[in-house]
Amino acid sequence: MSSVKVPELSDGHQYHAFIAHSARDKEELIEPLKTKMEELGFQICLDADEFLPGGAVVNNIIEIVKKSRRVLLFITPNFKKSQWCEFEALQALHQGYKHKKQILITIIKGLKQDQIPTQLQAFTYIDYDALRLNDFYSKVTLALTADDIPMMSVLPVGDVAHGLAWSYYYGYLRLILPGLKERVMKSQFLQNDVTKRRIVPKLFILLPDTCFCWPSLTENDDKVVHCDSLEPFTANRSGNPGRTYKNNVYKVIPRDIGDSDEEEVYYCVAEYATPLLSLYEMEEDGIAGLKFDEMLRQKFIFSKVLDDIFTHGHTKEFCDAVQTISYNDRDENGKKYKYPISTLLTKEIKHALQKTVKDQTKDQTKRMGELSISGE
Repeated sequence: MSSVKVPELSDGHQYHAFIAHSARDKEELIEPLKTKMEELGFQICLDADEFLPGGAVVNNIIEIVKKSRRVLLFITPNFKKSQWCEFEALQALHQGYKHKKQILITIIKGLKQDQIPTQLQAFTYIDYDALRLNDFYSKVTLALTADDIPMMSVLPVGDVAHGLAWSYYYGYLRLILPGLKERVMKSQFLQNDVTKRRIVPKLFILLPDTCFCWPSLTENDDKVVHCDSLEPFTANRSGNPGRTYKNNVYKVIPRDIGDSDEEEVYYCVAEYATPLLSLYEMEEDGIAGLKFDEMLRQKFIFSKVLDDIFTHGHTKEFCDAVQTISYNDRDENGKKYKYPISTLLTKEIKHALQKTVKDQTKDQTKRMGELSISGE
């Protein structure tokens, strides 16, 4: 292999590439690739090199992806079985979206094109099995030395999701979230003590992978039953005085109990993120040129932008009034199906109620300690 001009590291990068892989492939495939690239002068990171002892795995993955100029996804049958490998791929996609450039280099071995994870199928890839070893190393070297590729050229329809997410925030969430808790607790339906103890005063936003939003939550899952509407919120918007916004309360029945056991049900304010339905319809109609795999990436970007919005300094006051829930509603053939959203909502409501109890206990303990000190 001729001499290689290794790019200088900048923008806070410490590595030319992070190799996301399955531990089962490490000895046979990953270590030889790492050794060869380092011989050429590249700084290469494997998870074991930089993960801090005792550090949270999620945080370590996020930091390593940030520090890497490129992310090599070495996708094998073993890779597809790993939850952490999937998370590494998603983080690489997120970093690419954030910095508006393509940082992924996909390598496949032992797989056909239609077996590549759906979110990655539109990206070009290096087929390990179709090349001699030296040719494979040359392909990887060329990918590592190539100039940055704008994400816009990888996503032909552009960054649709970014605009949808901000429009959803400014045109809807920013209006209804500030007074949501008060409107929840003022609902006539929630004056029953048992009901009060089993509701979380926040908006749960459902984000299905297929982007399909059923006309009603009950049509999606008969264990999620509409039982009340909050007091409508009105605002003057875009030449439409007194525009009305309405949110609904649902009874969520855990799937392991009977419908009539009121002591075990939960309540919440929930709805789909309606901009996702626009993505679904864009893909269905075909007019916008949005392919299915591109729609999945746009949904991922939409979710990440929402998360970024809710953690921004100017919106932190809304954070405890909203929660997003992403889930995979595709069957084994990639088609949409009626995902049991009652299971998701029950889990999240229970978790939120437990957190509320812990916070209240912590506050009470703190107050008792302050009273004790002041009484000495």
